[in-house]
Amino acid sequence: MGHMLVARVAWDNLTPTARAAVERLTSNPHNPGAGQDCTAEDNDAYTAAVWMDDVRPTYKELHFVNTPLDGDGTLPPGPNSISFLNQNLGVLRDPKASEDQKAEALRITEHLVGDLHMPLHNSDNHDHGGNGFKLNGHDNLHSFWDSGGKQWSNVPRPLNAAGKAQVEKLAAQLENQYPMDKYRIDASNLHPEDWSHEGWQLSKDDVYQGVTQGEAPSQEYTDRCRKDMNREAALGGYRLAGLLNGIFQ
Repeated sequence: MGHMLVARVAWDNLTPTARAAVERLTSNPHNPGAGQDCTAEDNDAYTAAVWMDDVRPTYKELHFVNTPLDGDGTLPPGPNSISFLNQNLGVLRDPKASEDQKAEALRITEHLVGDLHMPLHNSDNHDHGGNGFKLNGHDNLHSFWDSGGKQWSNVPRPLNAAGKAQVEKLAAQLENQYPMDKYRIDASNLHPEDWSHEGWQLSKDDVYQGVTQGEAPSQEYTDRCRKDMNREAALGGYRLAGLLNGIFQ
């Protein structure tokens, strides 16, 4: 759901020309790099943002930037989500790239912009990005934050009318809570390296503060996570729109 929300917020902020390009490319099922075509589960403007997860283990090491949380925040060298995003933005800008190459590059771009706005995709605290930090039950810290503090329930794909309406409703709530006019300066920062550093800082400031391994997160912690992730999803959508509007002029 988090990835689809970022894609929907972006959609709301695309120019007509960029929307037409996104519709054309996301309806193209071919992915020459992965060698695996899209299915009905990931072939529209919202669900395309989930495609990179659907083709795991392909590209599995390229969803993250493993910046040590106990370091000074210096970004490690690639390959990582930053280098892979920049590579695929280059494909989208390349007039010589094929439509198939651009279709895959758009799906990768949509997904990685989302990943770069999820703090545990940008930090390593010796726990595999929070996957090794177990909470009560079957949860771990990574999944807790990726789900926006368990507020974003997955919806069946392909999206039916109810699922699409749910994505659109939640995205509208994010845009109302964190309006573009208020976040225009932050949204204008289209540098993935900066986004990743923001995620690393968020991990230091909020993710690992006030939570204990093996225990259920408190309501205060959950509320903080939800606030942080709502803001990050909205900001990720605005930044994705900024990138795509600049490419598809």
